[in-house]
Amino acid sequence: DCGASESLSEVVLALGGACMDVAERVRTASCDSYSCFNEHHSDERMSGVAIDLVAEQLMVDALRGTGCVAAVSTPLDPLGCLDPAGQYSEDVDLVQQRQRRERLSGSVPAAVPADLGVLSASVDPLHGSSIIDTNFAVGSLFGVWRAPSLLNVTGESLLAAGACIYGPRTTLAVALAGSGGVAEFLLVPGDRAGGGGARWLLANRYTSLGEGALFAPGNLRAVTEHPGYASLIAY
Repeated sequence: DCGASESLSEVVLALGGACMDVAERVRTASCDSYSCFNEHHSDERMSGVAIDLVAEQLMVDALRGTGCVAAVSTPLDPLGCLDPAGQYSEDVDLVQQRQRRERLSGSVPAAVPADLGVLSASVDPLHGSSIIDTNFAVGSLFGVWRAPSLLNVTGESLLAAGACIYGPRTTLAVALAGSGGVAEFLLVPGDRAGGGGARWLLANRYTSLGEGALFAPGNLRAVTEHPGYASLIAY
């Protein structure tokens, strides 16, 4: 059922589940100072594949599985549609899929079939993947709109937005339209003795942005190229 409230709940929960999977892949990635790969996992189809491609596969599969999402935009496929011309297929390896999606990214997406869903999403599956080998925190970003495509949507029309941070702690911050704030969830490991899986626990709620004293240095090098960013850091 892709009703108004049910579809949004299903999509946000699916993204939260995908973030759990990405957290595990980031934690177990093998790096060679140039890139990071998914080598220590039971899924042989993803073995040896760059971690950012694995993250994209997990996010897109999770959204497609809801049956409520018509289009998904990612850095590799900014005009992406979950139609037969653009969706991932099980019989093509991920490297070939990336090359195919890069070729398609400059084309106009096909019309969205009416039965594919009522929501669209924009996802950055693994922002900062180039610095995983330094052990800085990296993250996944997403936004969800009630629209059959992402053409002409704006930030003001967002239904949901989220950021998952993979660091010493894995946290997921989610804001829903009309909720009046942001909820932060903490990923806690499963109970091995009891057999329970990992889960999200509500850690904080925020309704305003105040002064802070914490700074994450992962993108500090941008101050040399972006005067506005340099001004923000010097503020």
